[in-house]
Amino acid sequence: MCNALFDAYESMVGLSPLVPVTLQIDGRTEQVSVEPWLTLLGLLREDLRLPVGPMGCKRSDCGQCDVVVDGENLHACLALAVMHDGATVRTRNANRLSPAAAQPARRQPAVA
Repeated sequence: MCNALFDAYESMVGLSPLVPVTLQIDGRTEQVSVEPWLTLLGLLREDLRLPVGPMGCKRSDCGQCDVVVDGENLHACLALAVMHDGATVRTRNANRLSPAAAQPARRQPAVA
């Protein structure tokens, strides 16, 4: 039923219900077409099958879905994917796999 409605809308208006989005995710360029209402979390987990955090609280309280977008922390469960076209996204998986993140922080010796 929904596909028939989309097809009817597309033929009447001449628009596709899908929006092209290009993202740089963990150093890889991804070009996809998504529904305008798809969250960034949905794109990363469901469409691209990336191992990002689960949908936890659905209201940005738990931080399970946090990613870094253009250097800023973002709750992917609340952000629409189309709003971040052209952005650089870094997932927890990339942070876990990077050599810099794998090195423990070294403490400086206390100076007396």
